[in-house]
Amino acid sequence: MIADQGAKLWAERSQDGAVDLAHNPAAALGTVQGSATGLTLITLAVLVTFTIVVVPMSLRFRIPTWVPALVIGGGLSNALDRARFGAVRDFIRTPWAIVNVADLCVIAGVSLLVALAALRCRSAPLNFGARSQRPRHDLRTPSPVTSHTG
Repeated sequence: MIADQGAKLWAERSQDGAVDLAHNPAAALGTVQGSATGLTLITLAVLVTFTIVVVPMSLRFRIPTWVPALVIGGGLSNALDRARFGAVRDFIRTPWAIVNVADLCVIAGVSLLVALAALRCRSAPLNFGARSQRPRHDLRTPSPVTSHTG
């Protein structure tokens, strides 16, 4: 969050014309439209849900805490922009969209979460339906028969 806000401040103060600062009223890389207040509230709701659901799951998969922190920090920084300015300050031009450091953090965090969780599942799948570990009788080998004579 600090890196993104600092980069946006630098972009605003840049006088050399190398930075193309834009105020983006949309969300999700320009795909979601709405009011600044509505988008801010949606962002905060998504971040709370992410924190409640995804963060504990990432800890269970032994994913470093900085990975979900990228998503949370990026989301909070863009929410702060919307609350302060009514739009997000973007300044990194790509062939697909104009973005900011927060957007890149969210993209990197989500990508790493998915990749690391997939690797963890592949190497040690979670056993949600674990059966008890009591010994089983092997039906292929005959069991000793005891007879009672009487």
